[in-house]
Amino acid sequence: MQRHRSSIRTVCITSALLALVGLSATAHDRELIRTVAPVVDLHRTSTGQIRLYTQDFFSYLTDPANDAWIPAPPAIIHDTAMYSIRRIGRVVHLNEVVLAGGHVISTSSGQQRSAVLRSEDEGRTFSVIEIGTDTLASADDLRQTQDGMVFFLDRVGRIWTSLDKGLSWNVAPLPKPIPPGGARELDMITRTMGICVDVGRSFYFTTNGWQSVISPMISQRPIVRTQPTFLDYFAWSRELTFWNNTLILREGRDLFRSASNDLLWERWAGVGSVALAPDRSTLCWWTTDGKLMQASTFDAPATEVASGVLQPELLRIDGDAVIAYRSDTGPIVFRSGTRTTHRPYHASAVIKAPSISTDGPKGTNWGVKNVLPGAIVVDILREDKSGAWHRDTVLPIGPTFTVRKVGKDTVVFGDFSNKHALDMKTRRITTYDVRQPLTEFLKSPVARFRCQVAADELDSTHVKWTEFRLVDGVFRCAELVDSSRFGVRSDLVDIRIAQADVSALLQQLNDRGDAEPMANDVVLTPELRADFERMLDTLFVYDAYFDVFDIYRPPPAPEVQAADCRAFFKRMVDTIPQLSPQARAAAMLAWRRVPKDEFSRYAIEFENRSGRFLSFSVEREDEAHPPLMAPWVGSFAGWKWHVFDRGLTGLFLQAMPEQGLPPLFREMSREVWFLAAVCAYLDGERNGRWHRWTDREVTPGARQ
Repeated sequence: MQRHRSSIRTVCITSALLALVGLSATAHDRELIRTVAPVVDLHRTSTGQIRLYTQDFFSYLTDPANDAWIPAPPAIIHDTAMYSIRRIGRVVHLNEVVLAGGHVISTSSGQQRSAVLRSEDEGRTFSVIEIGTDTLASADDLRQTQDGMVFFLDRVGRIWTSLDKGLSWNVAPLPKPIPPGGARELDMITRTMGICVDVGRSFYFTTNGWQSVISPMISQRPIVRTQPTFLDYFAWSRELTFWNNTLILREGRDLFRSASNDLLWERWAGVGSVALAPDRSTLCWWTTDGKLMQASTFDAPATEVASGVLQPELLRIDGDAVIAYRSDTGPIVFRSGTRTTHRPYHASAVIKAPSISTDGPKGTNWGVKNVLPGAIVVDILREDKSGAWHRDTVLPIGPTFTVRKVGKDTVVFGDFSNKHALDMKTRRITTYDVRQPLTEFLKSPVARFRCQVAADELDSTHVKWTEFRLVDGVFRCAELVDSSRFGVRSDLVDIRIAQADVSALLQQLNDRGDAEPMANDVVLTPELRADFERMLDTLFVYDAYFDVFDIYRPPPAPEVQAADCRAFFKRMVDTIPQLSPQARAAAMLAWRRVPKDEFSRYAIEFENRSGRFLSFSVEREDEAHPPLMAPWVGSFAGWKWHVFDRGLTGLFLQAMPEQGLPPLFREMSREVWFLAAVCAYLDGERNGRWHRWTDREVTPGARQ
């Protein structure tokens, strides 16, 4: 097997690659800390350390001198039997005073009441401050105004305010015509100026601290997923910000913007995270091309804070610094053109043997440490002659669950479509592409091959297969074998496939390796376009996006949504030839369709005359049935890679009789489903509409 290293994607570990995420080449041998609960907030202390708070109200302090996180659980000055912390959602810092809000319950007064946690020593100790007379005043959205007032909107639409840094609280009744208990989002710039949104998506502005409101406004545009919904089930996943006459709304994973005087919401394209300074003087946002931008107004060009930044899970402005937090990097502090990373290293615990490593002689092995299973930034470990493990470097190479040595000086991390090679001598990391993976197999002619469909049924597996043997230059199969819990039977068939056709396909797969789908794999002919547009007439009737009740379920009027989706798909189909191969591959991997033949697995296995085996398989994961070129997984000599080649699907269709294949497999081999998959992926990426089709009685757009 030959390997190909693209010089364009080659990066030196000790410079650009580590700088990409603000990492240093420090290679101490201390273990990573894995937080049990997610980090919900952080800030810089007066000593320059970063204090991180988790959802269960644990705390860590970074130790820059020791490159470590130090556990620093806050002390709560309260009888532990008199309060409970079920969730912390937001922490506000008012100089030395720190307020933590969320679902906190106190029973000090003899009955259960909501509470906030308050500290006067920068978060080292906290007291419990009761709020109101019930348990509905959850302060997850705790915030402050420009002039120092602290406020939040609770779960039943009440606004709570404090003028003494959280020591005492008042509930402010919202005036009519705001429906009682109907407020869903609220933000205030000062003690007197603010905005509120109710359950009907009406907006109310106040200039006198909610003594009265200006006549409500409402967006008149159709509610499609390119606009916010403000539905109840977005609770705690939505945040409205009123900044310099601009409304910014985070709803789930989507961001929207609108001028406050017209309410014409637009998706904030290319932006994934946003943060407002505590004093509301500046706004910072992360763009999908890896840049951190900052501005004091949208009327002037924004300033670039940093580039090459991975998407933060948490973004904060803290004085003259911007802090971007990810669980696999820890907080990264951007300040005056510098970046400093505080990875979650233990202060003293020695690194343990990794669970993912090579299996060679002692002293020759390499391994990977992930903070979390889906971590982008991973630790690369190396074993010494005594069997002890040491951190070699840290790399942003994506989720990595496979490590292997190739030759004498190369280690390959990852599998399938995410493979990276580390040259141990030059200290360079490259994207690793599989080229000519079948060369060794093809040195001997194919003697036979088998096509198989396996489907899980209750407590057994139903398997159908055909087996082809070479006779006089032709591969022949005489029976379809059907094995189920009821026994084994066979149907007589007569299928013949020329040896030359099989050899040509395998040579094509060898030449292609793990290359992503190319633009010319599917040619958009007038006939194909017409077939696709006919399909769009009924396609969205079968789209579970419109009838699954979850955080991304669309609002009412699905016919409006479907019309918008249909128009988008028609526009996007013309852009498919211009997409990168990586985008087309991502569309195949992201495809979701729920068929009736649950848990089907398709496989083709070849055996050559030397007794070596080569296999390709498609196994549905997460109820996904892929279309056309669907990433078959090639497996040979210990390697696994994705194969985006429609020739394999064509061979499978030729080798399995109609009664041996689920109808869906043949249906999905139509080119229109490739177009649908790519358009659906683009709709999800650009508009937040993630489609998931169900297989019902009629397949949309199918030829009769």
